[in-house]
Amino acid sequence: MARHTSEFLRQRSSNMSLRMAASSVLATSRLSSFANPADFETKPTMAEAEKAIIIGELKMRRDVMLCDSCYRDLPDTVADSLSLELTNDRSLCSACIVMSSKPEAFTQPFCDFLRENPTVFHAVDYFKTKATSLGYKELPPREDWAGKIEAGGKYFVTRNGSSTIAFTVGKAYKPGNGVAIIAGHIDALTAKVKPVSKKSATAGYVQLGVAQYAGALNETWWDRDLSIGGRVIVRDETGKTTSKLVKLDWPIARIPTLAPHFGVGMMGQNNKETQAVPIIGLDGPTPGSADSKAAELLGPAGSFVSTQPPKLVRLISKELGVKDYSQIVNWELELFDLQPATVGGMDKEFIFAGRIDDKICSWAAFHGLLASDQKDDDGTIKLVALFDDEEIGSLLRQGAKGNFLPSIIERTVESLCGEGKSFGPGIIGQTYANSFLVSADVTHAVNPNFLSRYLEDHAPRLNVGICICNDSNGHMAEAQLKRLMAQPAEGESSDRWSSLLSKLNPVPRFPEFTGPYKVGTVDIEIPVCDLESPAPAPENAAEIETIQFRVFYPCDSNATGKRIAWLPAPQRDYLSAYIKFLGVGAFLAQATSFLPRHLHFTTIPVVDNAPILKPQTPNGRWPTMIFSHGLGGSRNAYSQIVGSLASNGVVVFCPEHRDGSAIASIIKVPYQQNRLFARGTKRMIPYLQIAHDATDEVHEKRNAQLQIRLWELGLLHEAILSIDEGEKLMNLNKNASSLDHFSKQLQVHDPGSIIFGGHSFGATSVVQFLKSVFYAGRPELEAMETPLYTPNWESPICRQVTPQNVTILLDMWCFPLLAKSTKSLFNLALPVYAPSDSSSEPPGGNAVLAIESEDFFKWREQLHTTARILSPDPSALVVAPRTDINTPHFFYVKRSAHLNQSDFALLFPWLTRKVFGSAAPGRSLRLNLRAILQVLRVNDIPVAGTRSADLVDNRSKDTKPNPSDGETASLRKGDVCTDDTVILEHEGNRIKDDDTGVDELVQAWRWIDIIGMGENIDGEGKAKEKDGKGKGAVEGLGEMESHMAGVIEPSASASADRKVDLETAGVFAAGERDTTE
Repeated sequence: MARHTSEFLRQRSSNMSLRMAASSVLATSRLSSFANPADFETKPTMAEAEKAIIIGELKMRRDVMLCDSCYRDLPDTVADSLSLELTNDRSLCSACIVMSSKPEAFTQPFCDFLRENPTVFHAVDYFKTKATSLGYKELPPREDWAGKIEAGGKYFVTRNGSSTIAFTVGKAYKPGNGVAIIAGHIDALTAKVKPVSKKSATAGYVQLGVAQYAGALNETWWDRDLSIGGRVIVRDETGKTTSKLVKLDWPIARIPTLAPHFGVGMMGQNNKETQAVPIIGLDGPTPGSADSKAAELLGPAGSFVSTQPPKLVRLISKELGVKDYSQIVNWELELFDLQPATVGGMDKEFIFAGRIDDKICSWAAFHGLLASDQKDDDGTIKLVALFDDEEIGSLLRQGAKGNFLPSIIERTVESLCGEGKSFGPGIIGQTYANSFLVSADVTHAVNPNFLSRYLEDHAPRLNVGICICNDSNGHMAEAQLKRLMAQPAEGESSDRWSSLLSKLNPVPRFPEFTGPYKVGTVDIEIPVCDLESPAPAPENAAEIETIQFRVFYPCDSNATGKRIAWLPAPQRDYLSAYIKFLGVGAFLAQATSFLPRHLHFTTIPVVDNAPILKPQTPNGRWPTMIFSHGLGGSRNAYSQIVGSLASNGVVVFCPEHRDGSAIASIIKVPYQQNRLFARGTKRMIPYLQIAHDATDEVHEKRNAQLQIRLWELGLLHEAILSIDEGEKLMNLNKNASSLDHFSKQLQVHDPGSIIFGGHSFGATSVVQFLKSVFYAGRPELEAMETPLYTPNWESPICRQVTPQNVTILLDMWCFPLLAKSTKSLFNLALPVYAPSDSSSEPPGGNAVLAIESEDFFKWREQLHTTARILSPDPSALVVAPRTDINTPHFFYVKRSAHLNQSDFALLFPWLTRKVFGSAAPGRSLRLNLRAILQVLRVNDIPVAGTRSADLVDNRSKDTKPNPSDGETASLRKGDVCTDDTVILEHEGNRIKDDDTGVDELVQAWRWIDIIGMGENIDGEGKAKEKDGKGKGAVEGLGEMESHMAGVIEPSASASADRKVDLETAGVFAAGERDTTE
């Protein structure tokens, strides 16, 4: 990146400005270097980038960075006024940061606002100026508003210069529609200058007569640097009066305390009239000056200026450029603390400032209104009201108890009625009935030094969400609705509330991980050419020039830093892709309406770029896992399960596949990252929607995706080895720190040491990858016309994959495994069942954990095919009993959906519950974590003990299934279970004929016995005749695939078919859905 002036940039573009050159090619605004122009509308009157510059007050900054897209959108006059730096990274673009509503974009502007607008009059003038610059029109209160307000318009009104109301009218507004209101106040505790403020000199001091406003002039005002400001009424030569704002930028006053050794306590009930009088100077001329006019009257007796300190009159007149003192006919001045607002704390997580009550809520609400967009179907009036006089009871006409707000609403509705609708009490009543008001003010956070002063469970904490005030005596707004909105989005006991909360206040907070270790993360993108691939690149991977992955790992407990956003950058592209993936239908209308607010602010509870913790394991290395995502996933989409594993001592590498199965993926073109402009430096791989029809063409498309996925997994393994060996790799993610701290920390070199896992299509990829590597060179694979993956026998990955690799398969999607061209691969068993070169027996099913959702469990063909794949001999039509080898750990979670295995269940609880019929969204993740940790333990992989918070699903609280084999999983709060035998218990969790769940060991957790399952099994476990009366699982899976498409890929069906053939229930006697939360 290089810093250039706007003039220099224009010279580089020859005779045409960069924006004109861009518009001649693209003819649109807000285009990224990888966007499709057809996806964008005509350029609006004010570009988003210009709007962001105004809202974020970027003109006032010297460190403005703009991406080429935002720069092209700016008018020349705006761009010329900026001292800017161009960047090819949109995550660093100042305008993009503002538009994505990141908190760091608003911290400094808010601090500047507090410093530059110390009085209520300055605050109103600030809001008025900013609204005008964004196209808001001022409505004069004394004029007729008929015909001046229209749908789609933006307006503001002021009263007394100390209160303001701004609002927008929805484009689809109809008389009687509601008003969405946020109200706050902008006055603050202060000391106001008295009407007669001149006081007789006392002991050589000039003092100022002030009166406390609300609770001011207490001990917190003593010994502070106080300045003065407000508004001054000036009458010119023609007799016209105007109001002018004034503020001094240096301290002129101080309220001195009495030194403590005088023996008089300063913390008692001091007389504010006599003992809290500010001193503003010394009596008489300033020492060393010739000024002797201080004592002269500046106006005739009885005039306003004659009642004020002469020096103060001269000072204010000089600031305003008033030469005739008698022109000042009045003023409303007040004292304010001159100490500027700033950020503080070790992580700069605090804002230290005066007058934060209630300017923080008012400023945020007003900027939220300014930044809001209007949609064509928006029929609401959005309104922000900022009042004066709240600190003294809101009693005056510019206060909340005056008629300011109702008069503005009623006059607005009257104007919008026009001639087509008669205005009257009926319309007004309907408007108020459809309206909603949020009264936004600050409250006192808990003081850790005085905890005894607070009610139990009612001590507001900082940075954990909004605080809802409640008064049982009815002095606050309606308490029941507020308590409803205050219910936590997490917590299984309040699931029936959380779905509604997700619609009312849809910004969920992921729960903290329960393991003993803090979790760090780093985002990595490495050029493919820097890695030695174990196998040739697929033909369809020519434009995949990098591999990208995120690492979750245990980090130092003292590590500090910001959380990462769940939605990867660029957020707009990922957001659009998620909306399309979820499907835009009637049942998702509410979900998609809040997706932008919902996802932009959602963060993962990890520390970005934190140093890895020194391994707490016997061999001094962390267990390491590779986890592959499913359709519509990303490197962040499974943060809750992989982050939980990291908190328990596992380093997890999460690749983002570039085969078109990720929700979206951005490839940074290597060696193009230092270009001045972003165009040509990135390439987007969009989500590729493939039909779910059982045809050879569809299977080959899925195989093409698998070829890329397996190739990427091989490259990822090479990258992991290089990182652990301390090799210097080019990480195209410039925000990431050095990877040196990973050196010699990972358990990845011993054969069979890496854990492989995946969800859905990711589990499919893991199965095909392990088989392709382990059986490489086998004649049946060599005979495949188009193999999925052919690694070199001498490559490290072939040494790594052995029967010892623990394999985790979450809701494995079997359909892609059934291609005719890969049948020979299907018939081979997972490596865990293969004879080992060593003398030890293969672990068999003991090293396999497969977990199904109820969606996949009740999909009969899918379930039976999964059983064959998990068996020691997938080529057999029926899974036969074996006494010489362990059966796999195969379970399903009752009332769980396919999406429950990922973060979607916590992000969209309403969607997964109402559409996919799941319950208790956190339960699936909790049970998955328990099972994975225990499988790792039984395979001698060191991990932390399971916390009691994750054991709440145990049904038998005071017993343990086998005391001799392991400790009980029923623990007191805070205890740790180091051998959670209950979760892998087969018989105790078996599905019974009368499956009421009363005698189950773990709630909603069922073991699936694969013996007897397979190709032609009917509902009673009897063999079927292939005479047309019935079809086997593999045959039927292809036919049912299209019916179940909406479960795997929501956008593939407007409403997933919930009436799945439940013939499987006859085999397993699956009962009705568990209603226990």
